[in-house]
Amino acid sequence: MKVLSILGLLTFVASAAGIEPHLPSGTKALPSAAANGRGPLALVNLNHHVLGHARVFGGQQPDLFVAGYGGPQAVHLFRWVGMADNGAPVFAQPVEVKCAFKDQGCIFERKDGAVIGLWTEKNDLVTMQFDLAKMEFCEAKREKLPKEIKSPSSLGVLLSDDGYDFAFEMSNGGKGTEGSPNTEEWRPFNSSGIAVGELRYRYLIGWSAKGEAAATPTAGAQPG
Repeated sequence: MKVLSILGLLTFVASAAGIEPHLPSGTKALPSAAANGRGPLALVNLNHHVLGHARVFGGQQPDLFVAGYGGPQAVHLFRWVGMADNGAPVFAQPVEVKCAFKDQGCIFERKDGAVIGLWTEKNDLVTMQFDLAKMEFCEAKREKLPKEIKSPSSLGVLLSDDGYDFAFEMSNGGKGTEGSPNTEEWRPFNSSGIAVGELRYRYLIGWSAKGEAAATPTAGAQPG
């Protein structure tokens, strides 16, 4: 949640080339009336989230990798270009990055300067490395996840002396009320107001750099 609150303060400035991403040929975006033409950082999507950050272009502050949903699904790179008077970082217009994955992942900068992206695909953990010349994340390694980790919905990464420590978001697999919610027969609650169907919740499970997997205690589980 902290990342999302920070994102609301970010601003971007259009590139000098005047390229408008995702717009039909011959159309232009409405200009911003804000000072210096700057406005809130956003993609042409209903929502978006930060995948990670790294000093891709060697600036004083990191550049951002952002994915969008509800519209053209793609990974974008925002280059840091400066700071606003109020202290908010300013980014150039987004550039689309080639990537086989468009959903939840984690991007970070390794100690040696390499920009790494990690995604899950079914029961595989896929390591991607960013190629700046190609503006593309290329697959570097693929490995099986432990049997305890099945089809995680998202992941987080912590760098350690031994490599990477992971936290995966998991579902307990509980099923909700059967049928379509668009019909009169669908009843998610009984006459006493108690939800029917199986109890559904989400939890975290860790996987250390040493290959050890351990689930969080039940108290840490969150309702889905």
